Amino acid sequence: MRSEEILAFESGVKPGIARPESCEWARSNFRKYHGVLDTQLGYVLFHSEDDLRDYRMNGAYAEDFGRLMGYPPIAYENWTELCESGWDVKQVVDYSGIRFVCFNHHVEQAIAWMDQRNKVERRVNA
Repeated sequence: MRSEEILAFESGVKPGIARPESCEWARSNFRKYHGVLDTQLGYVLFHSEDDLRDYRMNGAYAEDFGRLMGYPPIAYENWTELCESGWDVKQVVDYSGIRFVCFNHHVEQAIAWMDQRNKVERRVNA
C-alpha cells in the first residue's frame, strides 16, 4: 500500500519527494521521474527537470528544499529557529499527504497557503 505522501507525489500535488534508499517504490520508479540518489536523504524525485536542477544547485539549503517539496513558505522560511524550538510551540501538519512542520501560531496561515496552491480534496491533520 502506498503512503499518502507517495500518492500526493504521483498525482502531481506534491512536486518533489524524498524517500529512503530502502523504499521499494522509489527504487522501482527512479527512472520514471527526474531524480537523484542523495547520500543523506536517499531517493529525491521530482516531476520537473528544472526542479531537479535547482535541487542539485541549492537543495542543501532548507528554504530551497522546502520550496521544492511543496511546503508552504511559512514552514521553511525560519527553519533554523523552528528546528531549535521544542514541540510545545510547533507541530507536524499533514495536508493531503504533504507533511511539514510549522509553529503552532502559523498553522492556519500554512493551511490557507496550501488551500490556495493545491486544488485537491483537503484532508488536514494538525
